[in-house]
Amino acid sequence: MTLAAFECIDRHYDAVGDAIARRALGAAIVDTLRGEPAVDARELRGHVDRLRALLETHAAIDRCAELMRRFIDATEQVRGARSAASYVAAVRDEGRLTSEMVLLLLEPERDVAFARFFSALGVVGNLVDKLCDVREDHRAGEVALRPGVRVHARLAAAFVRGAATTLAAFPRRLALVAWGARYFAPLLA
Repeated sequence: MTLAAFECIDRHYDAVGDAIARRALGAAIVDTLRGEPAVDARELRGHVDRLRALLETHAAIDRCAELMRRFIDATEQVRGARSAASYVAAVRDEGRLTSEMVLLLLEPERDVAFARFFSALGVVGNLVDKLCDVREDHRAGEVALRPGVRVHARLAAAFVRGAATTLAAFPRRLALVAWGARYFAPLLA
């Protein structure tokens, strides 16, 4: 349910071409998370309401709303980045913030080591997503930065550093490498 809510939020947000309208939708999503119904789209409203109900059971509504606000800011930084360095930094922020929102639902069971691993995994996952999709995102008008060699090199370098951090934080490293290789293989094709 949580991943479906995030996917729906992302899909609706990305569908809005105008930056001002996107920001307004982002604010409406945050307001709806806080219990002030502001989202009009039925599908999106249903997902946000279900996410809010789940967050309520974890006493995490306010924290998630703040993280969502910061995630929307990071997403706009990804969209508007004019340099490879600022693009990669914003991509890393998006991944970390997504992980932090999910971690809110794992309290109180999570521990610091798992939180560090999961946060690093979110960053790596978002870097891989952008490595695969940055050209298409640019063609679709979702990213201002033209994805040339410099952008791909920065993304790849950040991925390698992030993967090393993630691997170091995981207790069964070889199993993680085998699992991750399945997702990295399409990049080499």
